[in-house]
Amino acid sequence: MFQRDYLPYPFCNKGIIEILIKPFGLSAKRTSCRADRSTSWHCPGCGKLKEENEKKWKEKGIIFFKRIKLKMEVKIIRIKAKRAFTPTKLPGANYVLNQYVGCQHACKYCYAKFMCKWHAYGKWGSWVVVKENFPELVKGRRVAGRVYMSSVSDPYQPVEREILLTRKILEKMDKKTRLSILTKSDLVLRDIDLFKEFGDIEVGLTINDFDGRVKKEIEPFSPPKERRIRALKELSENGIKTYAFISPIIPELVDVEELINETKSFADFYWFEFLNLRASGREFREWLKENYAESYETLVRRTEFEKYVKSVRYAIKNSRVHVKGICIHYPELAKPLFPDVNNACRSASADVVR
Repeated sequence: MFQRDYLPYPFCNKGIIEILIKPFGLSAKRTSCRADRSTSWHCPGCGKLKEENEKKWKEKGIIFFKRIKLKMEVKIIRIKAKRAFTPTKLPGANYVLNQYVGCQHACKYCYAKFMCKWHAYGKWGSWVVVKENFPELVKGRRVAGRVYMSSVSDPYQPVEREILLTRKILEKMDKKTRLSILTKSDLVLRDIDLFKEFGDIEVGLTINDFDGRVKKEIEPFSPPKERRIRALKELSENGIKTYAFISPIIPELVDVEELINETKSFADFYWFEFLNLRASGREFREWLKENYAESYETLVRRTEFEKYVKSVRYAIKNSRVHVKGICIHYPELAKPLFPDVNNACRSASADVVR
């Protein structure tokens, strides 16, 4: 899958260039060139420097260019589903909608990696199952309670830009459905027009502090924090009820207080989730232990973890924001630490992993 943006010249650094050319009097032609990682660009086909290529393409009458950053090759598996609405025990929801299974964001810590047990298509992030008949399944169907989109994927992951499955579902869905959407992508802004047709809808963005090398390694293909925050603000400005899902909360890597300050003027409410270390998987645990040993030790030592949770709780309480739920994935600590929060924890996994 590719992420596209426009450039005023037919070459780039660290990517692939697709050039659409329309020579005067001739039919449209397409060519592509791969750029190297150096500051001076060479075409691997002709070996010419960028200045020479620029002159050549200008002479041929270029209309526009697209820079395409190659992310990863993703296998698309199209299937027909039997039903759309699945009952759930997730906090704050009665049903889930998973029109996709698998996610191109390929977050190293993603809890939904367990789906690979039933979908043996390769490494998490390299495949996406598309339930292409979901728009027909939701049409004319109403369920009692709140519907959450989605629990084992991101409804606005990159493939949605081309497939438009989420948008088609929203078009067909009964607008009286009580809908909650969560995503990491600012592509969600595309569907503001449809959100306005719903009587009870809330749209959330997952926000954390990952950037630079850390983001590249554990959240490689999701939009950066700044774009997510801008998306949350724009949704609010368009009259959509919004929420910030601060997750995963990891010592040293995520500053909860700062994230609240950046979003509280336009987030209607918050969910907070501390990292579920067991569900994050062995690969992520090893990465965290190797790169952030103190963070890892805080998470695996109950006493240290409890101190950390209390410090975060203090910051949340002092922020005076509306909190819908907090999940710490330690049920025995939930009520003592958060007696005033309704959804303190409803996690199935509570074991400390070393």
